Amino acid sequence: MMHPTTPCGLYVHVPFCSSRCTYCAFVSESFEETKAEAYVQALIHEVNLWGAGGDSEISAAGIPFDTLYLGGGTPSLLAASQIERLLGACFKRFVWHGSPEITIEVNPGSCSRQWLKDMLSLGINRMSLGAQSFNDQELRKLGRPHDARAILRTFDDMRAVGVCNISLDLIAGFPGHSISGFEQSLQTALFLAPEHMSMYLFELKEGSPINNLIARGQEQPPDEDLAADLYLLCCDFLARHGYVQYEISNFSREGYECRHNMKYWRDDDYLGVGAGAHGLIRDHRYWNMGDVEAYLNCLTEGALPLEHVYRMQGQDRFREAMIMGARLVKGLDLGFLGGKYHVDAHAFVSETLCDLEGLGLFEIDGDVFRLTEKGRMLSNQIFCRWV
Repeated sequence: MMHPTTPCGLYVHVPFCSSRCTYCAFVSESFEETKAEAYVQALIHEVNLWGAGGDSEISAAGIPFDTLYLGGGTPSLLAASQIERLLGACFKRFVWHGSPEITIEVNPGSCSRQWLKDMLSLGINRMSLGAQSFNDQELRKLGRPHDARAILRTFDDMRAVGVCNISLDLIAGFPGHSISGFEQSLQTALFLAPEHMSMYLFELKEGSPINNLIARGQEQPPDEDLAADLYLLCCDFLARHGYVQYEISNFSREGYECRHNMKYWRDDDYLGVGAGAHGLIRDHRYWNMGDVEAYLNCLTEGALPLEHVYRMQGQDRFREAMIMGARLVKGLDLGFLGGKYHVDAHAFVSETLCDLEGLGLFEIDGDVFRLTEKGRMLSNQIFCRWV
């Protein structure tokens, strides 16, 4: 089996949360110490299985990695000793290239200053703080388990222990959101001056609590026009204050782009471990069992917890690469992707988007296809043509 020549990313999913956010549809469940310990042991077992070769169809043995992302859920609910064992297994079982970017997601108020200090000592060099809003009323509507003071306190603790690469998440356009409320959050975020910011437009997810409330008429649906206004406001505000937009939802100071997430957008391979995690190794797409109990039982029996594995054909992989690559502000190289997957990429764009030409959603400069600001705001109108 040929392995990727570009280093891969490793994603580790931790599904536990102290409470469920109203907009969340990810694999998650309430935190319990006993189950969390069993889950960490299972993660280590899965890492060891992948490092030993994987399964008959896909293998991670010998593949170089240069990013590791601990996401969730709320990874910051795990004890430092548990994360130490988990990272130890990852560093031991996989081949690491250069100076890896190692990120952990942190919920405000979920950890101590000492825990943050311990994370740095373990080699974690990037932290993503899930603020979502700096307005307490909005945080309650979103079902967040913290208030604005907890965000400020946790951010201050990160800086105090020496974290120099912090990403801050915000959400815009949820039911009842307002321009004034969002401006307040942007101003506060700017005061904190993180190196990276992610701004996600609210999306209704099937199975999320707020989606169920809207379906029953107990909550108003999101205002799409307001969401568009908030998106443009955010792009303009952050640009005026030194943040460069490099992807539809992501902004950073120069040199602080998220290296791990760039792998998704640049059509690189990545390995996902944990309940519900997805991965793409060479041309094989897979995802793990989403049910935590089933995940634990499968690993207890010594098998990888794969729920589905399939080999992506050239056209499928090309379409996925187009969708992910077009999220980047600088665009994607039609010539490169067309050659890589033996597809006439220019003809593909012409055939799928011919009726959108002249609407100002995208532009083509030689081999470079890129979305305009308007196109990034309405990107789903383009991506749905490529699925």
